[in-house]
Amino acid sequence: MTKQSRVSFPFVLLRFWFWRILWLWLLIGFWIFIMQLIHCSIARNNEMVRLALSWIELMPGFAKVALGGGVLESSNVTGFIAMSYQHPMVQTVYMVFVISVPTRLLAGHVQDGTMELILSRSVTKNQVYVCACILTLIGTWLLVAVMLIGTVTGINICNFEQEFSLWPFFRGSVFCGLLLAAAAGVALLAAALFGNRGKAVGLALAFFIVNYFINIIAEWWPRAKFLGPISLFHYANQSKILFDSAWPINDTCVISSVLVITVIVGGIIWNRRDLPL
Repeated sequence: MTKQSRVSFPFVLLRFWFWRILWLWLLIGFWIFIMQLIHCSIARNNEMVRLALSWIELMPGFAKVALGGGVLESSNVTGFIAMSYQHPMVQTVYMVFVISVPTRLLAGHVQDGTMELILSRSVTKNQVYVCACILTLIGTWLLVAVMLIGTVTGINICNFEQEFSLWPFFRGSVFCGLLLAAAAGVALLAAALFGNRGKAVGLALAFFIVNYFINIIAEWWPRAKFLGPISLFHYANQSKILFDSAWPINDTCVISSVLVITVIVGGIIWNRRDLPL
């Protein structure tokens, strides 16, 4: 294929993949939005908040850390609402998107043999990778935006007696987005490494699970506190994000660095691979 026959950018491929993943995005976005409304409606009832916090206090230490740690200790409505930003169930639903999309678009098509058909068109390997990055990362940030919109909508619908500052929730959503984007970067890297989708999903999922439990253990067990900086979740401490006046620049730089490095390294590996496998 001559260089002149190459298109500047494969918008047809981008649009085709967009429609393929839209149903998953809509399903997860709807679930996240409804969960925020439900959480705000619970937070409106002070008696239910106290009951929930007292029930959480009876849990083992590692379970309390997983549900919110320092955010729960604040015992205020802002902290209770923001608890949903790092709830294990919410994080798991997000991971379904950030892991399944890039591994399906890259490793999945290689495994199915359809990547050969895609590359036989006027598309380069770099363009294929860029399309996967755009859909994964923008889709992830839009899901986080849906979560923030759900929180704002829930606060306005429930008519809380107290006034709320939306700034803590914005900060929380930014760090949630950075954390998920970094996880998506790892998934892109795994998809670039393997021609088997199962292996790519396994590597990305293992990275997420190991980081998650290292953070829980480091927060719960004082002797393991030195392990905290190893985990990405260590740099997305909701208590610090919500209630500290200064923006945590160092934590932002660490998570952003992981995102940039994994995306760039994944692109280099993908470009140098012999495709199709």
